[in-house]
Amino acid sequence: MEFRKCWWEGERLLLEMVGWPLIAPFYSLQVEGVENLPRTGGVLLVGNHQSKIDWLVLQLLLPRHIHFVIDRSYWNLPFLRPFLKVYGAVPISINGAKGGLTEARALLQQGEVVLIFPEGHLTRTGLLSQMRGGYLKIVKGLEGVVVVPFYLAGLWGSRFSYAPSSLHQLKRRWVAVVVGEPFETPPSPDQLKLTLQNLSARAYRLVGRRFDTGQ
Repeated sequence: MEFRKCWWEGERLLLEMVGWPLIAPFYSLQVEGVENLPRTGGVLLVGNHQSKIDWLVLQLLLPRHIHFVIDRSYWNLPFLRPFLKVYGAVPISINGAKGGLTEARALLQQGEVVLIFPEGHLTRTGLLSQMRGGYLKIVKGLEGVVVVPFYLAGLWGSRFSYAPSSLHQLKRRWVAVVVGEPFETPPSPDQLKLTLQNLSARAYRLVGRRFDTGQ
């Protein structure tokens, strides 16, 4: 455990050295509810998916190492695979999901944090779509593992989203992540969607206030 902790501290330092210079000139970030993320133990993070850099924003803002579930098409890209391996990404595909689900379950049993986007795709509209039930298969029967919801606001309309180019802005963007309270029991897809809708209102209020700075 101590080796794993030291390894992650080193990797996090590297991620911050590379990630923050890329993010800071263009995005102002804020997180609310970080205390809802347990400090130890298996956690399945579930939330919306606005852009191709959601995972980076979440990892920069949250204190624990996150193993993010990704589409295998990204894993198969030679220039990305070494990086994805280093940070413990979990590849998954629609036609061969069993292996990815098994790996995600194993990580949770080891007390790790796993991130999955239950919509199953990057939003094309900026709005939440139907939640898929794959996340329930990951946590089924696992003791001591909690499901923690989050909502990320502000990256829809960025160049890393599927927003129309007319919405792309060169000026600085404000991005907020709101982490909700852990569920006592794994939520149904409908319950999860309702929770994320409630968290979205808080996240967009933060973005609208521009973090009370006016900058």
